[in-house]
Amino acid sequence: MLSPVWQRIGILTGVLLGSLCWFGILPSLQSPSGSSGLVLLNVSSTSTAIILVIVAGLPSLILGALLSTIGRFTAGVCVFAGTLMVLTCFSGSASGWITRASLPGDYWTLIFETLIWQMLVLSAVIVMYRFRPILREQLPQLLRHNTPWKTNIGIPATQEIIAAIISTLVAGIMTYLLIRNATPKQVLFSLVFCFALGAGIGQSLMPNTNPIAIFVSPGLVAIGSYLLVILRFDDSTTLLASLYSGSESGTGFLSQFPGSALALPIDYMSAGILGCCIGIGIVRAAADEMDDEPLPAESA
Repeated sequence: MLSPVWQRIGILTGVLLGSLCWFGILPSLQSPSGSSGLVLLNVSSTSTAIILVIVAGLPSLILGALLSTIGRFTAGVCVFAGTLMVLTCFSGSASGWITRASLPGDYWTLIFETLIWQMLVLSAVIVMYRFRPILREQLPQLLRHNTPWKTNIGIPATQEIIAAIISTLVAGIMTYLLIRNATPKQVLFSLVFCFALGAGIGQSLMPNTNPIAIFVSPGLVAIGSYLLVILRFDDSTTLLASLYSGSESGTGFLSQFPGSALALPIDYMSAGILGCCIGIGIVRAAADEMDDEPLPAESA
């Protein structure tokens, strides 16, 4: 297996190379008005946009599968999520979507959008996992490692589901508190940090080798945030007043516009998944180090 340093270099290289393909399709993913905020259901042809995303994502998927074969599985997922985050940065913030949307009703559109992105990301994760044995057979002997892989993707068991619930609750509360505006830096950094913390806590409290359930937590937080907006606000006037003033007149902190609803689905599926990988990777690396420590010598 590659050393941690080489895995980080591999992640950066994979993100840089994989991101090149996204720039070619970025104009086709913009809204007809040209405003910021990438929402597949708002482009001229949603089906064409989804096909473009799948085709442009193939190089990132291949690079991620290769790195997950010679390194940790989460390192390969980092490549795919990292390239998506580059696309998110260049597509702009949710401010453009907010100005062109019919609120709060269009948050239903973001819920369906979240389901689309979640299925695409989970499909990519499963494809990486399935192709690992095939790629290992094709690699030169120098790059192969005989140690058994510690990631086993499958139907989540009770322990994995509990870990995902913990991750969702921690990350959901943290994103609600930390995201205060729609600027890409604020949103993406908050999502990476919150989901790294949430996934790390979930993985440490409920150790498991199947991260697929935790990878669903960004989608659950996104859908929960959008539903909160739909249930809390009856019209666009009240919603926008709460959004730009910080809170509704005469109401408390819990009645503020949820900051987590300022992140678009692609934000959750890129920065959120990347954060999950970081959190899981840190906890697993720490556990591996503890396993590798020599036992203390017995006193005579």
